[in-house]
Amino acid sequence: MSCVFYGENTLDKSLFIGASGATTIVGFLALALMRFGIGPDMGFVLAKGIALSLLTVLLLMPALILRFQNVIAKTQHRSFIPRQWRGFGEFSYKLRKPVLAVVAILILPCYVAQGMADFTYGNEAVANSPGTPVYEAEQQMNDKFGQSNMMLALIPLDGNVTEKAMCEEINNLPYVKYALGLASVLPDGIPEEFLPESLTGMMHGENWARVVINVRSAGESDAAFSYADDIRAIIDRYYPNAQTYLVGVTPSTQDIKDIIVPDNQLVNLVSLLGVALVVAITYKSLLLPVVVLIPIECAVFINTAMPYIYGQRTMFLGFIIVSCIQLGATIDYSILLTGNYLDARAQGNKKEAAIRAVTVSAESILTSGMILMTVAYGLYFMTSVEAVSGLGQLIGRGALISVILVLFLLPGCLMLFDRWIVKPDYAQKKHAKMNRIRSTKLILPVLSELHQQRLRLVAQIRENRRARHREMRKKLAHLFASLCRKSQNTDTSQSQPDNKEDKHDDA
Repeated sequence: MSCVFYGENTLDKSLFIGASGATTIVGFLALALMRFGIGPDMGFVLAKGIALSLLTVLLLMPALILRFQNVIAKTQHRSFIPRQWRGFGEFSYKLRKPVLAVVAILILPCYVAQGMADFTYGNEAVANSPGTPVYEAEQQMNDKFGQSNMMLALIPLDGNVTEKAMCEEINNLPYVKYALGLASVLPDGIPEEFLPESLTGMMHGENWARVVINVRSAGESDAAFSYADDIRAIIDRYYPNAQTYLVGVTPSTQDIKDIIVPDNQLVNLVSLLGVALVVAITYKSLLLPVVVLIPIECAVFINTAMPYIYGQRTMFLGFIIVSCIQLGATIDYSILLTGNYLDARAQGNKKEAAIRAVTVSAESILTSGMILMTVAYGLYFMTSVEAVSGLGQLIGRGALISVILVLFLLPGCLMLFDRWIVKPDYAQKKHAKMNRIRSTKLILPVLSELHQQRLRLVAQIRENRRARHREMRKKLAHLFASLCRKSQNTDTSQSQPDNKEDKHDDA
């Protein structure tokens, strides 16, 4: 007794799984290049999670399927998504030109609009966003005392005259409530030494002087950024050759903005190049990575332009994260459909290849896309924190747009670039490769005769147990039926004497 396994499609499927995992890992590792500290932390954690998931799928999942194959067979149900949905493939083929035209019209405005949204960068992005206790408390304070934004200027301690003049100029700005420094409140002619150390020490240190500035603005807005720049310019004019600092919510948010905006450009560039490199190595083509990335990048541009179109405020850090997640998680859809197109192209023309690629890939793409959309929109509907729900909405909407464009835009792109993607001898090489795979036989270990006897014994014991259970159920049913008949006979015999007595009384 021998067991032989022919791996006809195993190599192709392993290649697809490896390429999909590598592109996702590369997309997440791009976050590690950010200068902002949370970027490397998230990038390494996400990439590590994908790598471990890839290992468990390739090594652990086959063993689990073999171990629980009986349970899987018993709980099997009909597929809710047709597996060979040729009508859907033909429908996608008919819409390829309209979809391509619509995307070509929308892509440039969406690319411009994605950078014009109202972004948040600092505390208001998460900790102080609508829905949090901090935000509610701040709104109550603003309603009672008015909106205020506190800043603190640290300047060299080189004389009260310069400090007083600077405080007066800042205090004259229309959006400043007050600029409070020791020199601005100290009466003329009164030396600082006359005041107690407990009072002067709050504003003047050994080498630095502190000026408290209260501005009528939110902590994070374009107006607040402009006010901070004006105040910083005044400080630099009074202390041109000295080191000065302006601290507070607004200045720190500006520092974060100066860091993560260039990080966004770097992450997008590296993730695109990394994914393209993996696809180029996998399929040994320089043009194919561009074609594979077209629907995903178009989906990213359309998705990230939605906040500007709807007038929503978006967390910029989440904007970067969503772009990487959407690219890394949905590029697999393009790779899957492209691989099926190339396989079908080896057996027919490009029209038939496009229809068959969509027909074969639709089930996997829709299943994966619906899982991602369900989780993301679940986060969107279940959380009350606006920043977190916004992330869920972006991820779910991005997955939906990616699924639509992969199924309706990518087949048209593959047909458009078919002459450069598919080489004349591609079919011949494909058939030769499949013949080599078919000729390779993997001989699995043969079960011993003793182990086979044990399996047959276990099966016989299970069958005997089922037979006993069936016999027991029959006996119980027969006993129950006999009891029911006896009960009916007893009731009938008791009712007959009663009828006779009633007739005698009537007579």
